[in-house]
Amino acid sequence: MDPTLTAASPLTAADRLPAVESFPLYGGDALPQNPGTTVQRIEIVSSVQKADGRHPENCWLVDVAERFNQRRERIDGGPPTEVVVRAIPSGLGAQMLAAGKMRPAGYSPAGQSWLELLRHQGLPPTLISDKLVANTTVIALRRCAWRWINQGPASKINFAPVVDQILAGNLKLGYSNPYTSTAGLDFLQTLLWVLAGHDRKPLTAAELNRPQITKLFDLLQQRIAGTAPTYPQSIQMWKSQPNRFDAVVMAHQSFDQLKQQPGFEDLVEVPFGTPQNSPLAAFPWTTAQERQALQRFAQFASSEPMQALARQRGYGEPQGIAAAAKPPQPDGALLSKAQTLWKQPMANEPLLHGGASRLLDHPGGSGLALEPTGANPLTALAAGSQLLQRTAAAPSG
Repeated sequence: MDPTLTAASPLTAADRLPAVESFPLYGGDALPQNPGTTVQRIEIVSSVQKADGRHPENCWLVDVAERFNQRRERIDGGPPTEVVVRAIPSGLGAQMLAAGKMRPAGYSPAGQSWLELLRHQGLPPTLISDKLVANTTVIALRRCAWRWINQGPASKINFAPVVDQILAGNLKLGYSNPYTSTAGLDFLQTLLWVLAGHDRKPLTAAELNRPQITKLFDLLQQRIAGTAPTYPQSIQMWKSQPNRFDAVVMAHQSFDQLKQQPGFEDLVEVPFGTPQNSPLAAFPWTTAQERQALQRFAQFASSEPMQALARQRGYGEPQGIAAAAKPPQPDGALLSKAQTLWKQPMANEPLLHGGASRLLDHPGGSGLALEPTGANPLTALAAGSQLLQRTAAAPSG
């Protein structure tokens, strides 16, 4: 983890962004290239959960690149193509791209939302593939915690009641920064869509200003038990302190892996949000040969042997997302405005150093110490699970 990356503050200033060299490359036969070796190297910046060469369970794209490179494919009779992968958190990668800190041939974030944000910021990506591998954002929840608050069978959980219990202070949630984490951003935009009372139509920017929404969102931030730059760090904290959280927002693939760990066998998942299908995109500076190479690589990654390998690593889609928790894909303007709702009261906190996975601790385990914008909405919690319904039905202010 780069030392400039914190759980509390977005990395929007170019001078605070890390150097691309601080993130290693994986997948090449020659790293660095051996003298006398001639290859056409194609660099892809990828989300960490599928390209972390340090962890076998999270390096599917690295394995795909290594197998693709063994084919020694050539574009227009040129030298063999060698794909290398640089693992950077999706949101951080988008910020570095927008700031001109790197110019890879391709970019594969965990989800489409980061491409929409780049387009909004004036860097239009060109889609090479809309899906390299299927994934979904989920809330991983301890079954025993759900039973303890007498909420009925865990098999019937859906998104809104879980959020309702977090708001009521009955569930301790581990979350990740929506400026850097795909899971964090997907939770943010789904929550706002649900609070606006939608079931199919898109969320609008005007609705984000409704007092009913902003008050509840402030309350949710107070209730969050811990925030990390990325969800794998939340998982590491959960493993080291099993009682720290009752639930953590993560990807389905990571849920599937965590459920196999001792002490986490009772987890259930609550899927929600937009598809997290790891698109692959090129940029205006990507050459024609590089685009051809990316296209061939995408075809190879989509082949049945590589998809079978992905399924072995836990990738895939759960039984389905309820329509009430499946918003349409928002555009970059809306996503950018939604991010601004995420409060940053701890921007001056000490920075995370090295590979530490320390979560920012919040007073009393209650989440971010925020001042609500307006009247304290705690009194609205008396009706329990009807809170979201009342909020959705309330007229806009």
